[in-house]
Amino acid sequence: MASLRFIAYFQSFTNTYGDLERLEALYRETLAYPEVVALSLGTRPDCLGDAVMGMLSRLNEIKPVWIELGLQTAHDETAARMNRCWPTAALQRSHRRENLFDDGQIRGEKQIDQRKKPLRSRGVICSLYERQ
Repeated sequence: MASLRFIAYFQSFTNTYGDLERLEALYRETLAYPEVVALSLGTRPDCLGDAVMGMLSRLNEIKPVWIELGLQTAHDETAARMNRCWPTAALQRSHRRENLFDDGQIRGEKQIDQRKKPLRSRGVICSLYERQ
């Protein structure tokens, strides 16, 4: 029987907001399991300050750390109607800091924005991943 491997995925809300010592202890405990090969955290770009990024960088030295950031839309006026509460520029500033893998995604925009607006959101996501 093949050995099972897992990515520990903390999804709901933000997983980088709170007492950093408590969060780091929780994530270190999770990464200590030999079956866990990576840590994936759903969060918001406005919750990725320097102290949080330092913690994630330390954890990334143990096993890969992935950050999931949901863009929803590149249009701040649409984001306000969705109650997103952070500007698109925050995603662009937080992208690829500390050599962590991030996963940008767009959800829900088609229901709210006009027909051509989703193209700009896709362009913002694509620009984050262009080779420099």
